[in-house]
Amino acid sequence: MYKFIDGLVAAEIEHAKQTSEQQINARANETRRQHGATFEKYVDTLLVKSGLGCQRTRIKTSDGEKISDHTFKNIWMESTTFFDKKRVNEFILKKEVILEATNSFEKFFLFYERDITPATTPLVAKLVNAGWVVLCGKTLIEAFITTYGKHANKYKNSVIQNNVIKTAQPQLIDINLLIENRLNREQNKKGVESIAKSIVNEGFLTCLYVVPKKDKNGKIVGYVLFEGHHRLSAAQMVRSWGFSLNELPCVVVDWLSADDMEELSRLLIKVNVEYRSWKLADYIKHHFDIAKILNITDKTYSYETLLNWMKLGRQYGFGDNGLIYILGPVDGSDLWLDQDILRGGDYIIPKSEVEDYATPFFDVMKDFISDAKQNEGYRKDVYQLFCCQLYQKFKDKEINLDEVTNYFLAYNSLNYKQIPNKKSYVKDIYPILDAKINNFKRYK
Repeated sequence: MYKFIDGLVAAEIEHAKQTSEQQINARANETRRQHGATFEKYVDTLLVKSGLGCQRTRIKTSDGEKISDHTFKNIWMESTTFFDKKRVNEFILKKEVILEATNSFEKFFLFYERDITPATTPLVAKLVNAGWVVLCGKTLIEAFITTYGKHANKYKNSVIQNNVIKTAQPQLIDINLLIENRLNREQNKKGVESIAKSIVNEGFLTCLYVVPKKDKNGKIVGYVLFEGHHRLSAAQMVRSWGFSLNELPCVVVDWLSADDMEELSRLLIKVNVEYRSWKLADYIKHHFDIAKILNITDKTYSYETLLNWMKLGRQYGFGDNGLIYILGPVDGSDLWLDQDILRGGDYIIPKSEVEDYATPFFDVMKDFISDAKQNEGYRKDVYQLFCCQLYQKFKDKEINLDEVTNYFLAYNSLNYKQIPNKKSYVKDIYPILDAKINNFKRYK
């Protein structure tokens, strides 16, 4: 009896210890990710200030889609805050598959945040031998980018003329000439009413951002919003209450046209993301709307599918993005959700994949999620990775639908000590699951 109790207590202590270690690792990974994003933004700012108009570039390769941190003309650029053998090999492979896929890039630059040390010298040498130009330490990076920017051909930008930045002009515009942008996100009705009350109490204190809409003769017939839709709706509500509000202050971006739907779409995202945070759902809804307007059939279907998956995900307890992660685009051996391709509007999924793989897989999976959540050791992120791996196996025809069912049954029969408490352990449970499945077959 005492041995049993002691064993149970020891198991609980070990479980708590593993959970604590997992939480520490999760915090460390998040800190590293945030630090990496900060350094990437720092490099990007240096490049822009030096006249090198850089942007992200996506290339489809034999090893999946590769995305640059920055590109300028024929130069592919990456930023990193740490080095190890695995990371170095990833960079070398990335360059190889990009060159296989395209001849658009002649140089590959790598900006490494820290100064070179005896420990990192052989790693840098390996990268240099593979054709990378490696810049180590912020001092060297800043000096190189500044010098390179002075001697490189300046990026010809539509908003720059003779090194002078075009400036949007403030203007009072008749409210009846203001046109809502069809690409805008859905409005929050309570938010509109709250703004309307504020306008009555405090006045209209801010401005709207617009581009001109012209007729075939070039005459301006209105102004299309790309920022400020809630405020325009609030102003119209105030007018409906009987108040006089005939003109609104606007900032007019007169070098753009309301007819350039794709450029206006890009600007709408840019302004909204810089002034308020867009969720993944906002990007998906936006790209679905623009695909409908531009009549891009495969893109409309793909982003409508994502919206449906979000709805189903919420219904079955996976959250907004959980089902998209399981059935949607993933990147690398660690199966991270490829949010860049979703945000960029480049995600396309064939109808045949949805009908032959995603829908049948979901129909099986949804019958097991409730029981899985009842397990003492259940963790949503771990279970989603397991589902994602299983879907990849099914889609790659490594297993059939009956075998998918058996794996879900086996996972739900794990005791709390067998259930992985961190995502990196998921790969280790398959021998246990296979053994359970074999036992199922014996008892049939």
